[in-house]
Amino acid sequence: MTTTTIDSMVQRKLIEILRGVVNDTFSISPYIKIIEEGTVTSDFKILSGKIGIATMCSITIDGILMKNGIPVNTRYGGILEVEKKKPVRFEDIIFYTGTTIDPMRIFISRNMTRVLDAVNTGNGVLLANLREIPASALSEAEKVLDTIMDLRIGGIAEIGKPGKAVLNAPVEAGRVGVAAYAGVNGMAAVEEMGIMVDTHPISTIVDFRDLKKLE
Repeated sequence: MTTTTIDSMVQRKLIEILRGVVNDTFSISPYIKIIEEGTVTSDFKILSGKIGIATMCSITIDGILMKNGIPVNTRYGGILEVEKKKPVRFEDIIFYTGTTIDPMRIFISRNMTRVLDAVNTGNGVLLANLREIPASALSEAEKVLDTIMDLRIGGIAEIGKPGKAVLNAPVEAGRVGVAAYAGVNGMAAVEEMGIMVDTHPISTIVDFRDLKKLE
């Protein structure tokens, strides 16, 4: 899960923004957990006057694939241009192996997203990442990914063909690229509205039964 801390007084506004984003075309997961101020775990501490929001991270997709016996190599984080609500191309990508900072945090800190534009007009820039799976596992992976989409755990932007680039992102021979919208897009939209947040992708684990669905 991704953990974000905010001032408690903007909780209602944040939830309103998230609700608009998760109910759109891009299949950002609606499952969240509110973490009350004063909560202390091995992963984080929520200070006085703050609350935490745990949102689904796209790395969950990788975990589900691996649980089903499909090897996964998450290669890039990037910003993905969309037109008419369809993914067009990665405008920029960062290798996960090439940085000690999560690429999503880098793009958010540089104000490179246009999530709200994508939601409101169909044209914008969202955060996404790309993982590779063996070409031999494609058929089984498609079944798993369909289930992930049906359950609204994550949003798949595009599944490629063996050895072929996906939305301009290169893919190794014998592998298939799977591009997914990042779970942190919701918080990027919140920042676009001028609300200060402190977001930490892939920062904690939460039992799915403890999550609430935004309607």
